Amino acid sequence: MFIESAGLPWHEPPGHVRGYSQYVVTPSDGRSERFDFRLSRYPVGGRVDPHVHEVAEQLYFFIEGAGTVLCGDETYQVGPGHTVLVAPGVVHAVENTGAVDLLFTVTTSPPDDIER
Repeated sequence: MFIESAGLPWHEPPGHVRGYSQYVVTPSDGRSERFDFRLSRYPVGGRVDPHVHEVAEQLYFFIEGAGTVLCGDETYQVGPGHTVLVAPGVVHAVENTGAVDLLFTVTTSPPDDIER
């Protein structure tokens, strides 16, 4: 299946402050039953507040920009090429601390443990 994501709208999910996502593959669009895949863009100062997914795992892959990721008791500096895996039940948050947009992908499985 080919998906053209360039024309998809940007959404500000619950708990995000100036953090936007394009929902590329979700169960609600019928493209997948087991994944939520999105492209996220956080302008300077954009963030998602600390939160927990009880069941879902999340995988972040950073493409552009600089930021921090809180994952449990650790805070990581992230940028292009970095990957963060968040296990179920772990408090996590993302913030753009750089001078340009923080662009990254988010893959979540199973997808029914996140808000849209």
